[in-house]
Amino acid sequence: MGANDVSNAFGTSVGSKAVGLKTAYCMATVFETLGAVLVGYNVSDTMRKLVVDIDLYKAEPKTLLLGQVAVLAGASAWLFIATFAKLPVSTTHSVVGATLGFSIVMKGFHGIEWGKVGEIAASWVISPALSGLISSVLYVIVDHLVLRKPNPVQAGFRVLPFFYFVCLAFNTFAVSYQGSKILHLATVPLWLAFTLAFFVGLLAALIFHFVARPLLMKWLNKDDNNQISKSYTNEACSASTESIESSSNVSLELGNTNEKQRRPTYENIEYGTNKVAPFPSSTTTPQKHVMTPEEERQIQEFKLHPRGFN
Repeated sequence: MGANDVSNAFGTSVGSKAVGLKTAYCMATVFETLGAVLVGYNVSDTMRKLVVDIDLYKAEPKTLLLGQVAVLAGASAWLFIATFAKLPVSTTHSVVGATLGFSIVMKGFHGIEWGKVGEIAASWVISPALSGLISSVLYVIVDHLVLRKPNPVQAGFRVLPFFYFVCLAFNTFAVSYQGSKILHLATVPLWLAFTLAFFVGLLAALIFHFVARPLLMKWLNKDDNNQISKSYTNEACSASTESIESSSNVSLELGNTNEKQRRPTYENIEYGTNKVAPFPSSTTTPQKHVMTPEEERQIQEFKLHPRGFN
């Protein structure tokens, strides 16, 4: 049942090649489980007793048990069909619909908590709207603070600690405030949840700024140096190849003869009588690529300031 939800959560990351498919599998195994344990209790509790009136089933608990099994089977079947059809659907929506169907069949429309169902249905409309609004705001922030800067990489490293702070602080607050009753997080007061979220976010920002950022900069600088050396080597090799190919296609003007001209060498060409330079013989040592002063200056500049870092 979690395959469709995992694809919804990691589809953009895998599609943009930010993470590989195997990495997404490993991350989903860890974080989907953590999400279910840390913040999934309240959702499960709502589905268990707030969508249908369970008091109607006190005299017949077996009916409620069989109904919940039918809900699980119906939701699972629909998720399998949607996954094979490549449709991004919600497990929560599927379970809500299956629960309503079971309750209508067994007890009719009066056995449903329509107020709670209305709140759930409203969230289906509000959630996409809020998600679109938040993503638009984040994109505008990144566009102005990172992408439009002269050095986007350096600007990105400057703002990343703030993003880490907001992300970790928000997730910590969501877990700690009115969290799982099984983990005894439901009794955490509001001030303690705020304090814990602030310090966790601050710790994450400091770790990135003083530990992860220097390591990433070192890795990027090393990658830049390798690319520079490879680019100059490739340019030299391509220049030599083009010179050899152009020389091999040259024909010498040796009178009005129709005979096929032999490959010229230093031994059989009289200098001053041909319009092209002679092709070097096999015994001649090939010339090495000599870098111009401009190329040497660019190499020194990249070594001193790779990717604009001072």
